[in-house]
Amino acid sequence: MAQIEKEKMKEVRTVDIQTLNIPNIAKGVEISVQFKHLEAVKNTQDTRFTTVHYPMSIFLGEAVGSYKGNAVVPFTVEVTTNPKVATFNIKGEAYIKGAPEDIEAWVVPNKEKAPKIWTRIYQESVAMLTIMARFINIPSPPAPASNEEKRPGEK
Repeated sequence: MAQIEKEKMKEVRTVDIQTLNIPNIAKGVEISVQFKHLEAVKNTQDTRFTTVHYPMSIFLGEAVGSYKGNAVVPFTVEVTTNPKVATFNIKGEAYIKGAPEDIEAWVVPNKEKAPKIWTRIYQESVAMLTIMARFINIPSPPAPASNEEKRPGEK
């Protein structure tokens, strides 16, 4: 990693945020969400917007499992704010460890409902979007609703 000389650095920001407490263990499985690619592009210098909406598209890849009771679910999150102040692209992987039947309950859709892992990825992504938005100096997204409220296909 290249070192940055202090005189060339414009500023150092410390971002202090309050995020949801997202438990690591959920009913028989251990879940870890790790981000591999984070991209934030600020499209305007205009910061007069006090309300910015964050419509999200979350794409889940196929869960890849192993015989040891582990699974990996790749994901991509794309966000273009409204008004178009910024765009975000987040890629990562959700790691699930547990009994095969417990893992299956997290990665297989239940009728019209998205898989449970979708909710965890959504929560973690909104927390990361909050950090990224504050870093580029735009209003943050609202905090996620409760665990089950935001899953697509639910009534």
